Amino acid sequence: MRIIIKTTNLTLNRALKDFVDDKIGSLEKFLQEIEEEFTLEAWVEIGKESLHHRKGPFFWAECQMRLPKKSLRATARSEDLREA
Repeated sequence: MRIIIKTTNLTLNRALKDFVDDKIGSLEKFLQEIEEEFTLEAWVEIGKESLHHRKGPFFWAECQMRLPKKSLRATARSEDLREA
């Protein structure tokens, strides 16, 4: 599975990239049959609302995957980037 990561108001360091790869990569076991026929891609976007925001759920994460005849999308917001 190919994982494409985009960030907004954040820098993508090695630890963050490994964390995203681990979380999204764990879905591969459910998609093994599909992956044999198609090349799967996951588009992940993580970000921070603004650089001055101090309170509330200001980190967000989105993931989109296109499967044969289906498209999956998930979004989350949290005060901690790893929780989102």
